[in-house]
Amino acid sequence: SISDADVNLYLLTKEDQCLYALIWVDDIFVTGNCAGSDLWEGWFVHCNKFFKLNLVGPLSHALGLKIEYQRDLGTLKISCPAQAKQIVSRHNMQNCKPAQTPSIPGDYVGPSKLTEAHENLLPLNGQVTHLARTARPDLSQAASAIARVAANPSECHVPFKQRLIRYVKGTQDVGITMVRQDSTDNPLVVHVDSDFAGDERDRKSTSGLLVSLFGLPVVWSSKKQPIVALSSTEAEYIALCEGGKHAVWVYRLISGLKIPGLSGPDILPIPVYEDNQSAMF
Repeated sequence: SISDADVNLYLLTKEDQCLYALIWVDDIFVTGNCAGSDLWEGWFVHCNKFFKLNLVGPLSHALGLKIEYQRDLGTLKISCPAQAKQIVSRHNMQNCKPAQTPSIPGDYVGPSKLTEAHENLLPLNGQVTHLARTARPDLSQAASAIARVAANPSECHVPFKQRLIRYVKGTQDVGITMVRQDSTDNPLVVHVDSDFAGDERDRKSTSGLLVSLFGLPVVWSSKKQPIVALSSTEAEYIALCEGGKHAVWVYRLISGLKIPGLSGPDILPIPVYEDNQSAMF
């Protein structure tokens, strides 16, 4: 059957055995608890009737990501060190001093009034966006900021670009680490926040959200809101709406996997955390 949440995810179950196949272009990522069983062999033989499959073994690299297993510790780490190193080397900053944060808190990064174009930031924008969307939630805000100026960069954006690359240099091996859990209590948690009129040019706010599954970030975003909020409460409501939509999607995805202890009633209610008193009451 096809997952209700993702048309690229296929589910095959038989009694207490399950097989999940995620398709990406011409790659198929398969997991489950049925390795070597009749369910696995039947699926493989059936698919081979339509197109030839090549088994490459346990997943270690995919879509630019590095996957590391430590079965004895019950951990799985997803990172993207190769692309991080490429960002640093492409800008000849291998010997720079690493920065502690991707940007200076409070600094505004927006379109410049200067007409003279500076260095092309589109390649850097694409690389940082890929990092931020796949394995680096800590780069979400910086990726969103650089995307707004990449089409028309100027000299005033150079310090921001350099600090971002310095931060990437010092965090090349940073990623997301999944840890085996013994409890299924409160598996899904949502955190949302927003600034208010943070964009000095059009006075639009920015929403930030994080959806966690067993403490692991699975969905995250830092995005400028499409409308001008008239109050901090309204800005928080917009962020809450975005967080709720993503939480519903993750809920549908998990429920469809039919994992014992993670059915619909086990996940609900979904706690949502934010810090605006007016929005809460």
